Amino acid sequence: MDFGQQLWAAYLERFFPSKARPPIERLGAEAALRLIWPLLGEVASRAAFLDGAEPSPDFDREADAALTALAEQGGFGAWESLSAGAWAVLIDRLQWAVAALTLEMSAGSAFTIVLPRDAPEDVRRIAALLLLLGGSAAHPPEEWRRSRAGKRPAFPPRWPLSRQ
Repeated sequence: MDFGQQLWAAYLERFFPSKARPPIERLGAEAALRLIWPLLGEVASRAAFLDGAEPSPDFDREADAALTALAEQGGFGAWESLSAGAWAVLIDRLQWAVAALTLEMSAGSAFTIVLPRDAPEDVRRIAALLLLLGGSAAHPPEEWRRSRAGKRPAFPPRWPLSRQ
């Protein structure tokens, strides 16, 4: 089980507990993208402040901790104190996930995300986002990161990037 699947399972166990296996729904790439779309602004809203900061593996651990906090708390409150470097990593993962979903859609692949059918929409959204941003497929390959090289952060990467 990869990190995204662990986050997905922990989050659903906490915010949609069920004694019996609930009925499931399999979402294709397009439906998954539509589901997470309202949450994209929560992550992407910080992009303007980063001024093209290059994501660094040095901040993967902090980004993973932010995803863990989201799975445990069910909201983005813990993300208020993230560094600019961690935000750059999360935004990079988000861009990669959206690109991967778009490619899956255009290829007509059998990509699916499994979610409980009866879970509230907000629970389904966060579960899908955790799966995508924490999953190994969401971690951009080194070529993706290198293609963005040469951009400098507007803030030093270790500075907290609070909402202005």
